[in-house]
Amino acid sequence: MKISATVALLVEVLTGGTWEEMAKFCDGMSQGSLLCLDSLTVYSSIIEYLTANGLSEYSFWTDGNDRVLEGHFFHNNGYAVYMGTPYWAYTCNSQQECQQEPLGGVQENCVEMDGGRFHYLNDVSCNEFKHVICQR
Repeated sequence: MKISATVALLVEVLTGGTWEEMAKFCDGMSQGSLLCLDSLTVYSSIIEYLTANGLSEYSFWTDGNDRVLEGHFFHNNGYAVYMGTPYWAYTCNSQQECQQEPLGGVQENCVEMDGGRFHYLNDVSCNEFKHVICQR
């Protein structure tokens, strides 16, 4: 998938792994990297592509993480991950009290596009199995 004259994406659903494994996978794919969602235009284009191609149920790693400083999510390029709406998912309890992600604390330090929640962002354990979108 090409999203601009300078950025191409590889959407990989045949394999998956931990955040670290998929970062290495992308690096091995022509020096690529995990997806950096640093613009709403890129984010919406990817969601449209995933929906149009029947990939809505898959969850994908992004490069976002708070492994350096808990509660402060950054992309691999050093820029802060956008917080709040329209990027991050909501979690509601049985009383319909809702909170917006990220809510994982020290146990959940990597960011996914959550296929179970319409690809809104969610913080999860970096050791979970997710698919990947690489960019180059």
